[in-house]
Amino acid sequence: MIDFEKHRSDKIEYIYNQNDINLNFQKHTHRSFEVMFVFEGKIECEIDGQIFNINAGEGVLILPGQIHSYKTEDTSKSYLCVFSNDWVREFYNSVKGNHFENPVFCGFDKAQCDILQNKSADKFIIKSILYGICSEVFTNSTLVKSNAANFALVNSLAFYVQDNYRNNISLKQIAKDFGYNYCYLSSFFNENFGMNFSAYVNSYRIQLSCEYLIKTDLDITEISTLCGFETIRNFNRLFKKECNMTPNEYRKTAV
Repeated sequence: MIDFEKHRSDKIEYIYNQNDINLNFQKHTHRSFEVMFVFEGKIECEIDGQIFNINAGEGVLILPGQIHSYKTEDTSKSYLCVFSNDWVREFYNSVKGNHFENPVFCGFDKAQCDILQNKSADKFIIKSILYGICSEVFTNSTLVKSNAANFALVNSLAFYVQDNYRNNISLKQIAKDFGYNYCYLSSFFNENFGMNFSAYVNSYRIQLSCEYLIKTDLDITEISTLCGFETIRNFNRLFKKECNMTPNEYRKTAV
């Protein structure tokens, strides 16, 4: 499970890798690039409301700030890489404020995947692989100007949640702080995130808790508090609803 907090997006030469079986992940956004490549099966990727079916041997490049999600209907085996903008600075400056009509690419292989995951790999080799992916998409797709106002508000909302998920936040307070009509903002959020604000915040907290369960030895109560839940009872209830198992069961399956 990926933590898309600010600290993951803003680090210099940041790169995160993970391998997945049957990748599923709700709509989210962050300030980094993201590459997802399918080795087996098929994954449905939604980017800014557009659906792309990524088959085995294909990948997708997601630009900073784009809202995206993944869904595996049957089975899939995939690789995912999140990397900061400075790895491909010149490319980032060229595409900023735009999006690709078709961000799907081919030509990535297991050997390149292994290099990206090798912590001792030469950084210039890593850059060459990442630039190669960017070049493949740039050459075979068309750049389209993004809706700047829509893009800015979507990212402001997503980053607000990522920066304030530990607090008791509400869309009414955000509407007041941002200077928007509450009804308009509620409708905008549902349309762009595919769920209401409360559901999105809770889902974000649950996904963050999954990472704590896997990567730390913190007890369930501590994780519940760290992720912004007011009570352990509420955390357990929402976790089971989201993951179809209890936090303890999840931790055991991840071992």
